[in-house]
Amino acid sequence: MEIVGTEKVVYRNEFRYRLEKQYYHTVTDYSVRRLEEGKAYNEGLKLVRTALPGRRSTAQRTPNVFYRFEDADYTSLIPIMKKKLELSTFVSELATSAGFHAQYLWRDAFTDLGFTIEKEDANDFGGKKATVGGDIDFIAKKDGLVFGVEVKNSLEYPDDLSRKVQIAIELGTIPVVVVRRVTWDVYGNLKKYGVLAKIYETSIMPGSYAAVVDDCKKILGMPLIALDSISRGSKAHLEEKVLANAYECPQEFERRNSEYLSAVRGYRRKIQALDKELRFV
Repeated sequence: MEIVGTEKVVYRNEFRYRLEKQYYHTVTDYSVRRLEEGKAYNEGLKLVRTALPGRRSTAQRTPNVFYRFEDADYTSLIPIMKKKLELSTFVSELATSAGFHAQYLWRDAFTDLGFTIEKEDANDFGGKKATVGGDIDFIAKKDGLVFGVEVKNSLEYPDDLSRKVQIAIELGTIPVVVVRRVTWDVYGNLKKYGVLAKIYETSIMPGSYAAVVDDCKKILGMPLIALDSISRGSKAHLEEKVLANAYECPQEFERRNSEYLSAVRGYRRKIQALDKELRFV
């Protein structure tokens, strides 16, 4: 409610961006829904859904959905909504190319740290092939250890990490996820099964978009940064605080990775069996 009081009208996912350091996206979504339904725990608190004139909200990637107070002056909100929708659409349409940009920057960061890139977009490596579809972004090697690296640059929480980790392990590499953000329970499970995680918090955009990125940060609260190389500090953290763990005890990571592979394969077999059982044609 304080955010709406300051911003006057708030784009649907803007709540997530502005509150994600304190709350998971699912918690924020739930809170917004309660406020919209008039079921907030504090009596009298309510938000109403609104949109630009002549444009209905849709289920598309960039829906025209905003929230405001019931008694807000709608006409005065139109220019704000137009600007916010324009910026959100820009980020959404750039998401795929920004993802590749981030992937290449982190690949170069590994190279700067003395790693050799053995393969990119890998589903097979060294005579081994993954048993699931898809690939990992690249495989990096240094001082006898081989890492399978997956970069996730999205503003949303990644939903395919289990598959990416499985591919990395099946290719005989130590899995590394370089990800903007995950929930703490996911982070705990990554650590439990010997997956190295570098969390970098702000989605990376090409440096040429710096001015627009600044607008997105100021107007929508988006966790974005425009850059064309990974900073020295981030590379040092990756090497000294993340990857160094594997060098201290590689056998322990191999054991944990093996446990994960056994567990996830068993889970997938159960899902496949259930799928067959529920088919009627």
